[in-house]
Order: sequence, then C-alpha cells, then structure tokens
Amino acid sequence: MLERRRIIYSGHVQGVGFRARSQMIASRFSVAGHVRNTPHGTVELLVEGSQNEICRFLDAVSPELGRYIGGVSSTQETITDSPLNSFVISY
Repeated sequence: MLERRRIIYSGHVQGVGFRARSQMIASRFSVAGHVRNTPHGTVELLVEGSQNEICRFLDAVSPELGRYIGGVSSTQETITDSPLNSFVISY
C-alpha cells in the first residue's frame, strides 16, 4: 500500500547539505518525493512509498543528519494526485 508523509525538520538544518544528503539517502530506497528549505528555517521532506520503505528511509536520515536536527514533526498525507516517481530537491 502506497503512503505519503510530510516531515518537517527543525534545528540547524539549512546551509549544511541537508537537502543533498537526503536526496542521496533516498536513492538507496524505493521512495519518491522532494526535500526543500522553507522560509521558516526548517526543511520539509515529502516522501512516498510503502510504509516499510518510508520507515527504512527515515531511519537512515537520523544517523546521518541527526546532529543538525533539533525537532521532527511528521504527518500522514492523503494521496489525491498521481503517485510521485522520483526524489528531487525542490527550490
């Protein structure tokens, strides 16, 4: 079953390569979505895939980027459009 989650990372997450590393980590998993900086100084990660792959991906983000992360907020999203097909950095 395909699911989509929106994760907001706060802390010192901008200007440290967070987006590029997230994209690199995503390439190791069967997930799609995007990562982008927000105007509020946080990083938004939208990820779509099976529950297992999303969990594995997010579990891989923490050890590699955890030193920059001060807080994490995660919400389940309803998929109302076509499934995503790649993981990209959004600007």
